[in-house]
Amino acid sequence: MQALLENLKALGQGRLIALGVTGVVLVLATFFGVRAVLEPSYSTLYRDLTPSEASRMVGALEGAGFAVQVDSSGSILSVPQEDLARARMELAGQGLVGDGAAGWEIFDEASGLGMNSFMQKINRLRALEGELARSIQTIDGVDAARVHLVLPEREAFSRERPQPSSSVIIRSRAGHQVNLRQAQAIRALVSSAVPEMSPGRVTVLTANGETILAEEGTDVAEVTQQSLKASVEDRIAS
Repeated sequence: MQALLENLKALGQGRLIALGVTGVVLVLATFFGVRAVLEPSYSTLYRDLTPSEASRMVGALEGAGFAVQVDSSGSILSVPQEDLARARMELAGQGLVGDGAAGWEIFDEASGLGMNSFMQKINRLRALEGELARSIQTIDGVDAARVHLVLPEREAFSRERPQPSSSVIIRSRAGHQVNLRQAQAIRALVSSAVPEMSPGRVTVLTANGETILAEEGTDVAEVTQQSLKASVEDRIAS
């Protein structure tokens, strides 16, 4: 023991400090290396979730024994890669399916190799629907939204081009109700984003299947009580 101490003293203070730093670095490297190997690799389960959706999904997954990670924005859920399929099945079994639709990032994820013009059109349609749904979900009182676009192409040798149309399904947050003025704003948003689409070709529905704004030309009798109620509430508020 005495000989060891003498040898350490002979190294000098500078070498002892360097030796100590090297030892600490090796210990930390070993610790983080083992941790990285043992820690599971997480994969994205759902993205673009609303806070209420994320909260319900996290509760359901943790209750079923899954490890869940949520990003800082609270809109992206991740689970260990080996649990990805089972987690989706668990949420589907409880009726919890993410409403987050893909936007323009669909072109970042898709490979251009082997993609024909038809697939490109489908991806463009899906991306536009997803971006519109995201914009609608930023409106106060809207919890989730789905946008369906119909963009017909002009048939060969036809002079007339069919008009595009759209249906928007919205789910209100608890304690809120989308009024007629907000529905008109949604109609204007969708029609302005699609070339040659008139506002009257956009139908706005609730998740309960009730019509807030019907397509122009629809019989008044077909407009549901929800539309009339929203109109009355909007007049009272103004």
